[in-house]
Amino acid sequence: MYDPISGNNDDQYIELYNQGTNTINLAGWQFTSGVTFTFPPNALAGPNGYVVVGKNTAELFSHYPNLNTANTYGNYSGHLSHDGAWSFWPSPRPILEPTPFSSRKTR
Repeated sequence: MYDPISGNNDDQYIELYNQGTNTINLAGWQFTSGVTFTFPPNALAGPNGYVVVGKNTAELFSHYPNLNTANTYGNYSGHLSHDGAWSFWPSPRPILEPTPFSSRKTR
């Protein structure tokens, strides 16, 4: 969520969805534009599963009881633009394309 209703940047998060049938090892993947974060060695995204990367994980845990240390990573530095932006996340293995996020698109 790049523009939280609270207006507090600590409530921002990035949600990643693995639509595949295999677990993805996120270890070493990074966000390098807008926010800065490197996934730790044990980071995984299960098949048909979601992973959240938060600006402030303690803040997210207090608002979303379905989030926990198994599906949530952080804390990232920087913040997401409230107007939408591009987020680049190079991985140790070239698998993904940059994906835009915008207030005009929803899923």
